[in-house]
Amino acid sequence: MRLTSFRTRLFAWALVALLPLFVLRTVEIGEIRQERLAEARAEIDAAAVRGAARYAQVLSEAYALLDVIRHIPALRTASAGPCSEMLAPIQRSRPWIDSLRVTDGAGIIICASGRDGVGVSVSDRPYFKAAMTTGRFGISDVLMSRLSHRPAIIAALPVLDPARPARVYSAAIDIKWLDGMAGDLARSVSGEAFLVDGSNKVAARQTRFGEPIKPQIAGQSNLPKFGPDLIVARATVGQSAYSVVISVPKRSVLADVEAATTAAYRDLGLTLLAVLLVAFAGGEFGFVRPIRALAGVAGEIAEGKFGVRADESRGTDEMRLLAASFNSMVERLENQAVLDPLTGLANRRRFDGHLANLWRRRGVGSVGLALIDVDHFKAYNDLFGHPAGDACLKALAKVIGAAAREPADLAARIGGEEFAVVMTAVSADDLINRAENLRRAIRALAITHAGAAGPVVTVSIGTALAYPGRMEPDEYPQVVDLADHALYRAKDAGRDRIAFGGATGYDPPRSGAA
Repeated sequence: MRLTSFRTRLFAWALVALLPLFVLRTVEIGEIRQERLAEARAEIDAAAVRGAARYAQVLSEAYALLDVIRHIPALRTASAGPCSEMLAPIQRSRPWIDSLRVTDGAGIIICASGRDGVGVSVSDRPYFKAAMTTGRFGISDVLMSRLSHRPAIIAALPVLDPARPARVYSAAIDIKWLDGMAGDLARSVSGEAFLVDGSNKVAARQTRFGEPIKPQIAGQSNLPKFGPDLIVARATVGQSAYSVVISVPKRSVLADVEAATTAAYRDLGLTLLAVLLVAFAGGEFGFVRPIRALAGVAGEIAEGKFGVRADESRGTDEMRLLAASFNSMVERLENQAVLDPLTGLANRRRFDGHLANLWRRRGVGSVGLALIDVDHFKAYNDLFGHPAGDACLKALAKVIGAAAREPADLAARIGGEEFAVVMTAVSADDLINRAENLRRAIRALAITHAGAAGPVVTVSIGTALAYPGRMEPDEYPQVVDLADHALYRAKDAGRDRIAFGGATGYDPPRSGAA
């Protein structure tokens, strides 16, 4: 192939044209990565602060409980047996408390929620010494409880009244309870969460899957060192020496960016390959004009005109194949743009566009709208899991889709568990009857719920009627608002029912209206 040939020059031009795209895309991706990391750091910092506040609340509750106990007159003079009987029900009512105890000034436990602890000495414990020295409420580092023989954190409140014998009221906080809180925090950020004491010993540590990382012997391991591949945040728990530490892998934060990067370079590579194929086909009529026509179609699609298609009858066999592939891609893009990938129903974009088209046509007569919300769907997801939730939505979508009977009718998924059905040429009675039949059909599916909604999955439906011919083209949101308010009334009235929100467009035709 000569260097001066059209195909060679076209190939060189293609490389020169695509090179800036690669450079610009690379710079853009770098900027997106930095923005995403900055957003993630802010989110993780906020999560650490929220987690620290939750742990601080536990410590505050421990202080409040001990403050109440120390004012119980019977505990000041009662013997070990009656005293333990008074503390035991208090401890059982608070699952996050492992044990409650009262210690004398010499550090001997004279009363405990479990009688086995009476007589045990804690005089050598740093938290007891600090309480007797400062006279203030304090929290211990993680230690092995001499009563339960399990790791625990001790909250201690001393009462040093010269007129009475010294007492230290203390509560052992259950590490498993703290682990559970760490698990909730870890799942919220898709990373790891730690609770560490003042000596940097790990008190609680959980992954985002809610499982403790081994070895899980509280207080026996230090906070690990974090590498540059992690985003780390730390927040102090109230006025204590404890801290909440969160670590999240950067790769999980950047997963969608990496996927977009791969897709971008793949698309650019495919574009270059297409250009090379076309360059070898060559010729004014075999290449240049069909490419110009194809570029024109691409420009219209970029403007949102998905109805246009490339001419598959022009150019060489290669160009016709390219045009067919392009049209197939456009059809897939069009479907992706207007269809919900889970249920196959129309999406919110298609729903809004369909209503706007009906209002622009103005000759469709009446338009009924039913907004459908799955009752207590969050509880369903929490009970059965998200895969079961997706299967439930698919089953409901089949019934809802069948409610769109006429060519101009439309069934759509417009939110997580929200659907809509647009019905044309219906009266108010027709609309209400069809909505009620739909509600019954969904209930008849008998999808087990066993949650707050009852034994089976149900829906609440809000309906409204409109007459587009008596309204302005941009007034279609009015019927959506009416149906939405009706939906809320149906939910407030107890769910598993329908409500009619009235009609809009009843007023006499405006000047010039059809």
